[in-house]
Formats: sequence, C-alpha cells, structure tokens
Amino acid sequence: MKMKNYIIITLFVYLKERFPEAKIEVKRGSSRPDIVIGDVAIEVKGPTTSEDLKIIADKLLRYPKHFEDVIVVLFDLRVNERRYQEWLEGIRIRFPEVEIIKR
Repeated sequence: MKMKNYIIITLFVYLKERFPEAKIEVKRGSSRPDIVIGDVAIEVKGPTTSEDLKIIADKLLRYPKHFEDVIVVLFDLRVNERRYQEWLEGIRIRFPEVEIIKR
C-alpha cells in the first residue's frame, strides 16, 4: 500500500470514530478531496513535491465553491524549504481561512 493511502486510511479511521459522517473521496463538481466531513474538505499530500504544491493551489481555487472549510495535510515534504515558505505565504494571503498542517 502506498504511504499516502495508508495515511489517508489511518486518518479516516481516526476521524470516522469522532465524526461518523466522514467519507472518503466524495466528489462535488470537479472537486474530490481525500476526506469529507460535512462541509469540510481534507486534502492529504505526501510525499509532497513542488508539483503537489501546485495541485493544492489549484484545488484551493475550486474547493470553496463546494466546501465551507478546507484543511490541507502535508507529509514527507520533498521541496526546498524556501520554496515551501514562499508557497505557504502565498496560500495564507490568498486563502487565509485554509488550515495547512505539515507533518
């Protein structure tokens, strides 16, 4: 099993115990986050590359149309720290309501 799938399933099981309405990969429009709890989209990326950061930015443009809140979980970051910090600053400026969790 890929590490990302393992992380998603582990996180999903944990959340499902606390939020019985949690679901995996619910499609709304052209958006399909990894986990959905009500109107909250949870996107998991990892190992996280520069391309993944671009994909997340794209998804953050679409998700607000279908979800009230968005949480992004990044693990095994494989980008230059300076690149990540610039990306994070841009995300915080453009999407201040989005929670970014880096593990």
